[in-house]
Amino acid sequence: MRPPREEFREFCPLAPEDIAALAAPVYILDANVLLHLYPYSETARSKFLELLRLVRNQLFIPYQVALEFHRNRAAVIAEQMAIADKAVEALDAEIKSLGAAMDSVLTHKYHPYIDRSEVLSGLKDALVRSREGIAHRSQRYHADFGADPVLTSVHEVVEGHIGEPFSRDELTEIYREADERYARQVPPGYKDIKKPAPDRYGDLVLWKEALRYGAAHNCPAIIVTDDSKEDWIWRAHGRTISIRPEMRREYYDATNQPVWLYTPERFIQEASKSLGHGVQQEILNEISEQTEDARLRSHLHEAAAEIAAQSGAAAVDPDAAKTTDEPGPAPPTPRERVSWW
Repeated sequence: MRPPREEFREFCPLAPEDIAALAAPVYILDANVLLHLYPYSETARSKFLELLRLVRNQLFIPYQVALEFHRNRAAVIAEQMAIADKAVEALDAEIKSLGAAMDSVLTHKYHPYIDRSEVLSGLKDALVRSREGIAHRSQRYHADFGADPVLTSVHEVVEGHIGEPFSRDELTEIYREADERYARQVPPGYKDIKKPAPDRYGDLVLWKEALRYGAAHNCPAIIVTDDSKEDWIWRAHGRTISIRPEMRREYYDATNQPVWLYTPERFIQEASKSLGHGVQQEILNEISEQTEDARLRSHLHEAAAEIAAQSGAAAVDPDAAKTTDEPGPAPPTPRERVSWW
């Protein structure tokens, strides 16, 4: 038998030689990392893109990632537009209700210490300025939907670093293998089993591309993603341990090299450190909060889909519904901030 550290390496902390190898890895970006460039502030987006350009020669973008980015970018842009439009509508409603709000506070039309018109004017001016600022930036965003400078920047960064797609026959074989793996809950991707085909296979296709690239180039890899599902992350008693051990072993067996995961926040921290670049704490906070917000929304969508699926099952099988007295799934709670070894 091999020495224990080698036999069970996927369950052990990184060895010193693995840590040294990961100091100069290939960075494999997930689609969500690129899509999050849209909701970032201009400052955070510029910094993230700057770092991507500086480590450009260490990037590998699986074809599956590039495909998902291009498929989903329009929906992400539309979501940001809708948020801005709702903010403008809310401010318009607040401006209209100012007079009624003032009447509820001031029960007398005249008061020796309060100039009603001055107070109303000051409040209204502040709200109007906020409303006009949001509307102006929203109009710019609407204009960007056509020009899309984010798309242009992403193309500049990833050009020449996108992997070749699998052939139709190769994809058919991967889909067949995915069904077997998902049935045994072998990561990654089995948490997407309820998605329609071929979307449910996206994570495994990405992973197969990473294995192919790592084996061909004999390189350690760091996957940059905000995916926090259990088919990517190993947790124990609510604490994050590492990337799933099965994935560590599979990558090592294919490449003889280590693989690890970074959140976008950890990536920008470590890449800045290795390049000798400073990064403002405000930017790190924003990227971390955006990641957590995206995760929470993903958990809510998953919970809603599960509840809908269970409701549908109950509707189809009324006898089962009558005999079921278990409570429904608890609402998801915000996940802990990921802190990798």
